[in-house]
Parts: sequence; C-alpha cells; structure tokens
Amino acid sequence: MIAACLLAGTVVLARIPGETFTLRWMHSVEHTAWEEDYELHPDHLELVANRVRGSGAGMEPEAGGYWRDGAWQSDRHQRFEELALTRSPYVKDYEWCVHGACRSFEHWLGAATEVQYIRVRPC
Repeated sequence: MIAACLLAGTVVLARIPGETFTLRWMHSVEHTAWEEDYELHPDHLELVANRVRGSGAGMEPEAGGYWRDGAWQSDRHQRFEELALTRSPYVKDYEWCVHGACRSFEHWLGAATEVQYIRVRPC
C-alpha cells in the first residue's frame, strides 16, 4: 500500500497511508486558507488542484485560475519528488486531510516548539 512519509532529514517521523490527500495551511501574513490536493504515486506526488481563499502577499491567482466557491482555484497538474515544508510555533500548523477529515501535523509530530523543516515523500 502506498503512503506518504513525513521526514526530518533522513528520519521518518510518520507514515500516513492513502492514495490522495489535501494539504491545508494558513498564509502567515494574509491569514488566508490555502489548500492543495495531491495524488500519491510510488515515485512522486502529483499536485492536481489548489484553492486559495483570497489574494495578497505572494498569493496572486495563477494564469488560468478561476474564482469558485469563495476561492481562487486551479486544476494545474505538477509533479514533485517531495514537498519541503516549514513548521513554526508562531503560525497555525499544517493540516493533512483525507476525504474531508483533517488532522494537524501535531497529531503525528507533536507541537512545533521551534522552526522545523519537514519533507513529504511517497514511501
């Protein structure tokens, strides 16, 4: 079964099974929700859609983006070997959502007490 691994350096901190997920977070300056939908493949992650609930600092709508249900959306597909994320105790934590049920990264990794660099890879 395919899963996503959350890593710090080379250490696997958590393994989350599933074939799809939504990564959700709050923009640290604009305090606006940002969501990205991914498919997991054995050797990569594929971004299949994203939604941004506003615009502002570094959040301009993508070319070809459209406004629907209160958010700028895009159905652009992009392939990644891994995602690089930064957790901080000063902003709301990332959320991992599957079929509408979301859990904070704190569920798997504990609270961010300092800046922490996390990578997400298929495993």
